[in-house]
Amino acid sequence: MKLARSISVITLLSVSSGAFASVPLPSGTTTRPPTSVVIKVTPEEAASVEASIKAPKIAMAGVPLPRPTGVSLHPAVTPDLDTPPPPPRTPKLNVGQFHARIHGALKDETRGYALGLRKGGAPVLSLAWDVARARLDGNKAWTLDTRMHIGQASEHITAIAMVRMLEERGISLDARIGDYLPSYWTVGANNEGVTFRELITHRSGLDRIWADYATVRAEFAAYNNDRNKPSWSPANYGLLRVLSGTVTGAVNKDAWFAAPIAINPATERAFNDGMWDAKTTDAFLSYARTKVFAPSGVSAVTTVPVGNPALAYPTKWDTLPGWDSGDLKRWLGALAFRLSVNEVLDVMSTYRRKGTILSATRAKQLIEANYGLLEPIETPAGKIHWQFGFYTDGYRDGSGGTFSSAEQAILMYLPDDMELVVLVNSYLYPSQKKLDEVVRAAYVASLQ
Repeated sequence: MKLARSISVITLLSVSSGAFASVPLPSGTTTRPPTSVVIKVTPEEAASVEASIKAPKIAMAGVPLPRPTGVSLHPAVTPDLDTPPPPPRTPKLNVGQFHARIHGALKDETRGYALGLRKGGAPVLSLAWDVARARLDGNKAWTLDTRMHIGQASEHITAIAMVRMLEERGISLDARIGDYLPSYWTVGANNEGVTFRELITHRSGLDRIWADYATVRAEFAAYNNDRNKPSWSPANYGLLRVLSGTVTGAVNKDAWFAAPIAINPATERAFNDGMWDAKTTDAFLSYARTKVFAPSGVSAVTTVPVGNPALAYPTKWDTLPGWDSGDLKRWLGALAFRLSVNEVLDVMSTYRRKGTILSATRAKQLIEANYGLLEPIETPAGKIHWQFGFYTDGYRDGSGGTFSSAEQAILMYLPDDMELVVLVNSYLYPSQKKLDEVVRAAYVASLQ
């Protein structure tokens, strides 16, 4: 009705008042509809309406209305208190900065080194510096394919092999190892319930630093340490290597190896120990070659230096011949694998992604649970899961006094789907810094 009233007023005025004769009707307006209610207005009201109609119009599209001071034309937005703030950005590794920092830290402090960094299995940084064999030993440069003994980093490969070995046979990691020990071993009172998981995670209570067969057998017979207590010991992994022989069936747990000639009882026991040592070492090395290295494209892995591998030195100075650490198979499991940077990276990438050793899901679980790895390193980018190998000849006489040579290896599963491997064939000198601390510092400082 309001619209009808307004139209009828204009219609009435335009007809009855000469003053409105020239006022056009608004666009779209017609004559009064027959249903309109006619309302008479006074001359004064008519004059007011006439002035309003004749007033100039403002082109709204081109001339903005004046904006009231201090008044927003936009409606106020009330924040949604239930919406959490966006998560902070996770920093990423700047590879160029890492390159500069790690090379600057190692180039003048080591005899030489090789480093490989991969992302998603593809190389993003490859460094090889100085010599793997110094002037007195043939002057051979480092490459990413130069092999060296990787020390305790071997434990990671042992853990991978043992988990696959157990799971493909339906044996739980929480199974008691007592069912697989050589029958002639004496087992300490507190050792009956030790499990495979406790050995792999260094929670068995074993605490010897040696991993040879005789030491492990004697330790397992005598010790009564608290179980499920973290105590890093290579003996755990030496024992895993022994157990691999009985788990795979390569050696009967009830076997007693008799000497081909009559010998005294003490010598016979030593001969039997030696045969068990040799048989279980061969069984484990064969399994690792077939089930871990072959799927990774790595072949001819040995515990013996072959070809022209890296030698170890005290420092960058080569006044002494390099040290050859020799055949370390008696400590296989805890030590002894000889691999290059590329070969270690190939194993890590295959294990982590390809599903040909274990499923990628299972590998992720085991990496995050630190199987065959040390306690993780916390960084702003996330956790680093890692293992470190260090092997030295102790001290030996040289022309300048007594010197020690060192083999150092580090492998890391980094955040952002990266893997890092570094091999160094000396101590860091003169700083005497630890290799893992140098690598860690360079990584964290290069996060952006």
